[in-house]
Amino acid sequence: MNTFREIIRDHTRYAGHILKLAKSDLVRTYRGASLGWAWAVIRPTITILIYYITFSIGLRQGRPIGEFSYFLWLISGFVPWFYISNTFTGGAGSIRKYSYLVKKVRYPVSTIPTIVSLSNFVVNLFLTGIVLIIFLIGGHTPDVYWLQLPFYALVMFLFFTTWSLFAGMLSVISKDFMNLVKSVTTALFWLSGVMYDVLRVKNAALLAFLRYNPVTYVVYGYRNSLIYKTWFWEDPRYLLNIGIVYAVLLVLALWVYRRTIRSISDIL
Repeated sequence: MNTFREIIRDHTRYAGHILKLAKSDLVRTYRGASLGWAWAVIRPTITILIYYITFSIGLRQGRPIGEFSYFLWLISGFVPWFYISNTFTGGAGSIRKYSYLVKKVRYPVSTIPTIVSLSNFVVNLFLTGIVLIIFLIGGHTPDVYWLQLPFYALVMFLFFTTWSLFAGMLSVISKDFMNLVKSVTTALFWLSGVMYDVLRVKNAALLAFLRYNPVTYVVYGYRNSLIYKTWFWEDPRYLLNIGIVYAVLLVLALWVYRRTIRSISDIL
């Protein structure tokens, strides 16, 4: 609890610095490119179009979901995945990326993963806005289920910011851990229901994994809000499962932080 209070205190005290550094991280990401910020939209668009063409035209598996086209179903799940994938790997490498803050400046290490997560989250909010506009253009007017999108966005941000702290500290200790994170990103994509309807999964082992997979929860949550029209409290057991997973991750992150914080600058 002392470690948890210390991290909360650091985030409160350095809130202004976190926002400024997150903005700087965004600017640095797209600096030097002729199209600049447009790449925040171009890259996801190209990825979505490739999968859409592959599954809807090439493999002819892109069937409509009720009154919603396969394209709308696809983008509603891909939007959170772009944030998740970028933060999953970027968060793990965040402390090494900002090592100068640890070595040359007296700056709280616990806030560094939040900088990267917040930077990616701003892009995610922008992409979510574009998706909602696409739904409107497609003739799907807003309804009350859209109101739970902030809930899923908050769950996503909290979970993967905590992951970034846990993985960021471990990646400083071991470069092999960072390589492992990069290696499992693709597997996480295919095992999390981004490209298929989790409601149709029959395999017991995969279904059990999905029930405790936070990526699945968020992706499924976005589709619940935009496609399936289901409230998050209608499946309390699923919510409890994800709460347990988050609690375990938080404890691990606090434990790793407490054990490594004193030696982190020497290692870097």
